[in-house]
Amino acid sequence: MKIKTMNYQEIDWKTCHEKLTVLQARLVEAHRAKDARGIKDLQRSIVTSFSARALAVRRVTSNKGGNTPGVDGEKWDSPRKKMNAIKELQHLTQKPGEYKAKPVKRVFIPKPGKAEKRPLGIPTLTDRAMQAVYLYSIDPLVEETSDSNSYGFRPYRGAREATAKIRDTLGNIVRTGC
Repeated sequence: MKIKTMNYQEIDWKTCHEKLTVLQARLVEAHRAKDARGIKDLQRSIVTSFSARALAVRRVTSNKGGNTPGVDGEKWDSPRKKMNAIKELQHLTQKPGEYKAKPVKRVFIPKPGKAEKRPLGIPTLTDRAMQAVYLYSIDPLVEETSDSNSYGFRPYRGAREATAKIRDTLGNIVRTGC
């Protein structure tokens, strides 16, 4: 994909997702093979890939609150700004040691049903996108090494899967009499 001439509206999201999924699958294979060098190289490939950067910008801007600016006041509210963000992430991910996150914007929001307020830190859009890019390189390993019976705060897992596991386990206990 030629990033210099591409418009945000022209991005093939399906292809981006497929390319990222392939890299993540290779990362899991390297982990299973205990290939530390392969893991490091694949994580770097993911972080610096156009697909991860584009999907990170999309993820950040499509989330609820995705256009809430941080301390820099920046909004990615147009296709051109989103494409510029992808390009900026390219430079930031090439030299990760030089990247420094900005302070969060502190706001106070009301607690539900109470007069008190609680603090909320809002990172800049760039910081949120960088977090998403690095999440793509870490999440497959976290999922690979996590407990298979853990369902809270995990992708593609939730109360429905936990309930099914409990029913299955109870059914086995009833059938075997243990």
